Amino acid sequence: VYTSWIGKEGLPELGRLIAAKSHYLANAITAIPGYSLYFDAPFYKEFAIKTPVDPHVIQSKCLANGIKAGINISGQLDDNVLLFAVTEKRSKAEMDRLVQLLAEFSA
Repeated sequence: VYTSWIGKEGLPELGRLIAAKSHYLANAITAIPGYSLYFDAPFYKEFAIKTPVDPHVIQSKCLANGIKAGINISGQLDDNVLLFAVTEKRSKAEMDRLVQLLAEFSA
């Protein structure tokens, strides 16, 4: 229903919006000391971040503040890795709030 509502002209715009938002968030997170992209490869809306502390600690703090902070994928890859996914629904204010919370764990 959603894709029929935005139409074929809206679909490319939606893709550009999602890509821009995901790269905005990835750049903001990796600007925090101790955080880095886990993979050095192009991405669209999902990206893995190496964190300076246990992802469970980050997730708990963020959830206490009403923000879901990625999926802990440490067991599949390495220690301290969170997978983030960004859609068109995330506002800049929400992403900036997440970055602010992540900065509290900066190395």
